Amino acid sequence: MPRWYPVYVSCDLEGDVRTLRRADGGVLLERPLERDDAEYTYAYSVVAGIPLRSHRASFTVAPSAAGSRIICHTEAEHDDPEGDIEAR
Repeated sequence: MPRWYPVYVSCDLEGDVRTLRRADGGVLLERPLERDDAEYTYAYSVVAGIPLRSHRASFTVAPSAAGSRIICHTEAEHDDPEGDIEAR
């Protein structure tokens, strides 16, 4: 994760919780939801660390002319109905 998202300096998986730590001390907790190695897909949900009512993200690796393409999809709902997730 730190290679894809340099804001995170470490990533640990313990049980069913992935903990991402930022250099400024911020912590994000995620829960893996699905993984299909045959289909090259992975899905997870943020469960703590940012103000979200719901969250689901997925990655799929697909072949492309240059080798591989990563397709990301995220659905989220902010805790605050006035919160602007896209601006965040």
